[in-house]
Amino acid sequence: MTASDRSGLVSLAECADVWSILNQVQLRPSMWIRGRQLRELETILLGYGVALEVHGINESFHLNPGGPFSEWLHARFAWGTSCGWAQAITRTPARKTHSSCSSAL
Repeated sequence: MTASDRSGLVSLAECADVWSILNQVQLRPSMWIRGRQLRELETILLGYGVALEVHGINESFHLNPGGPFSEWLHARFAWGTSCGWAQAITRTPARKTHSSCSSAL
Protein backbone atom coordinates (compact mmCIF):
# COMPACT_ATOMS: atom_id res chain seq x y z
CA MET A 1 0.00 0.00 0.00
CA THR A 2 1.42 3.38 -1.02
CA ALA A 3 1.07 6.68 0.81
CA SER A 4 -1.37 7.72 -1.93
CA ASP A 5 -3.55 4.69 -1.16
CA ARG A 6 -3.71 5.64 2.51
CA SER A 7 -4.34 9.35 2.03
CA GLY A 8 -6.76 9.20 -0.90
CA LEU A 9 -4.56 11.51 -2.96
CA VAL A 10 -4.32 10.63 -6.63
CA SER A 11 -2.98 12.37 -9.70
CA LEU A 12 -5.43 14.48 -11.67
CA ALA A 13 -5.16 12.00 -14.54
CA GLU A 14 -6.67 9.34 -12.28
CA CYS A 15 -9.79 11.41 -11.53
CA ALA A 16 -12.80 10.01 -13.38
CA ASP A 17 -15.26 12.87 -12.93
CA VAL A 18 -15.89 16.18 -11.19
CA TRP A 19 -16.65 14.44 -7.88
CA SER A 20 -13.25 12.74 -7.77
CA ILE A 21 -11.64 16.12 -8.49
CA LEU A 22 -13.66 17.74 -5.71
CA ASN A 23 -12.47 14.96 -3.41
CA GLN A 24 -8.88 15.94 -4.21
CA VAL A 25 -9.72 19.59 -3.53
CA GLN A 26 -11.22 18.60 -0.18
CA LEU A 27 -8.09 16.66 0.76
CA ARG A 28 -5.73 19.55 -0.10
CA PRO A 29 -7.72 22.78 -0.41
CA SER A 30 -4.72 25.10 -0.12
CA MET A 31 -3.11 23.44 -3.11
CA TRP A 32 -6.14 24.06 -5.33
CA ILE A 33 -7.80 27.21 -4.07
CA ARG A 34 -5.90 30.46 -3.53
CA GLY A 35 -6.87 32.07 -0.27
CA ARG A 36 -9.51 29.37 0.24
CA GLN A 37 -11.97 31.58 -1.64
CA LEU A 38 -15.14 29.93 -2.89
CA ARG A 39 -14.90 32.07 -6.04
CA GLU A 40 -11.65 30.25 -6.91
CA LEU A 41 -13.42 26.89 -6.70
CA GLU A 42 -16.23 28.21 -8.89
CA THR A 43 -13.66 29.30 -11.48
CA ILE A 44 -12.03 25.85 -11.51
CA LEU A 45 -15.44 24.24 -11.97
CA LEU A 46 -16.36 26.69 -14.72
CA GLY A 47 -13.23 25.61 -16.58
CA TYR A 48 -14.13 21.98 -16.03
CA GLY A 49 -17.59 22.57 -17.49
CA VAL A 50 -16.14 24.38 -20.51
CA ALA A 51 -13.71 21.52 -21.11
CA LEU A 52 -16.59 19.03 -21.07
CA GLU A 53 -18.42 21.08 -23.69
CA VAL A 54 -15.38 21.67 -25.90
CA HIS A 55 -14.44 18.00 -25.92
CA GLY A 56 -18.00 16.75 -26.30
CA ILE A 57 -17.88 14.73 -23.09
CA ASN A 58 -21.27 13.66 -21.82
CA GLU A 59 -20.95 13.91 -18.05
CA SER A 60 -23.66 14.92 -15.61
CA PHE A 61 -22.36 18.27 -14.38
CA HIS A 62 -24.55 20.32 -12.05
CA LEU A 63 -22.19 23.10 -10.98
CA ASN A 64 -22.12 25.22 -14.13
CA PRO A 65 -23.52 28.78 -14.07
CA GLY A 66 -27.29 28.64 -14.33
CA GLY A 67 -27.22 24.89 -13.82
CA PRO A 68 -29.07 22.73 -11.31
CA PHE A 69 -27.01 23.89 -8.32
CA SER A 70 -27.68 27.56 -9.10
CA GLU A 71 -31.34 26.78 -9.61
CA TRP A 72 -31.47 24.96 -6.26
CA LEU A 73 -29.84 27.91 -4.46
CA HIS A 74 -32.43 30.23 -5.98
CA ALA A 75 -35.36 27.94 -5.14
CA ARG A 76 -34.17 27.13 -1.61
CA PHE A 77 -32.89 30.51 -0.46
CA ALA A 78 -34.24 32.95 -3.09
CA TRP A 79 -30.65 33.94 -3.83
CA GLY A 80 -29.87 35.50 -7.18
CA THR A 81 -27.02 33.77 -8.95
CA SER A 82 -26.43 36.14 -11.87
CA CYS A 83 -22.99 36.89 -10.37
CA GLY A 84 -22.33 33.18 -9.83
CA TRP A 85 -23.19 30.71 -7.11
CA ALA A 86 -20.03 31.46 -5.14
CA GLN A 87 -20.98 35.12 -4.81
CA ALA A 88 -24.53 34.16 -3.82
CA ILE A 89 -23.22 31.89 -1.06
CA THR A 90 -20.61 34.28 0.31
CA ARG A 91 -22.73 37.43 0.18
CA THR A 92 -23.45 38.64 3.70
CA PRO A 93 -26.99 37.66 4.76
CA ALA A 94 -27.66 41.10 6.28
CA ARG A 95 -27.30 42.77 2.88
CA LYS A 96 -30.75 43.05 1.35
CA THR A 97 -29.93 44.86 -1.88
CA HIS A 98 -28.24 43.20 -4.80
CA SER A 99 -25.00 44.85 -5.81
CA SER A 100 -23.43 44.56 -9.21
CA CYS A 101 -21.14 41.66 -9.96
CA SER A 102 -18.13 43.94 -10.33
CA SER A 103 -18.49 45.35 -6.83
CA ALA A 104 -18.57 41.81 -5.40
CA LEU A 105 -15.21 40.93 -6.88
